[in-house]
Amino acid sequence: QIRVHFESIGHPLVGDPVYHKATQRGQRPAIRVPLPVPFTRQALHAYRLGLVHPVTGRKMSWEAEPPEDLQALIDALDFEGQAQDDEEEDDWYEGDDDDQGDHDEE
Repeated sequence: QIRVHFESIGHPLVGDPVYHKATQRGQRPAIRVPLPVPFTRQALHAYRLGLVHPVTGRKMSWEAEPPEDLQALIDALDFEGQAQDDEEEDDWYEGDDDDQGDHDEE
C-alpha cells in the first residue's frame, strides 16, 4: 500500500512500473529522468522495523542496511538515505523505560 500512498501524493517510487502514474488525479506529472546508476527494481527498503510483540508485550526491532544496488543509487544521488536522527529511534514506543533500546536477538 505504501506505493499507492506515495503515488497519490505525487511522489511515486523510483522503479515502480505500476503506480508511477501521478498525472491521473490532476497532480503534477511524475518527473522521469535517467538514473545516474543502473537500477532495475523498485527503490523501496525498510531500514528499521519495530513492533511490540502481541503476546509478550516485548519491544522488538530490526535494522537492515540498504542492499548494494540501492546504496549505490543513494550515493549517486548524494542522498543521506535516513530521514531521522538515531536519537529519535525509540520515539514510536511509549513503554517502560527499561525496554527502551532493547533489540530482539532471535
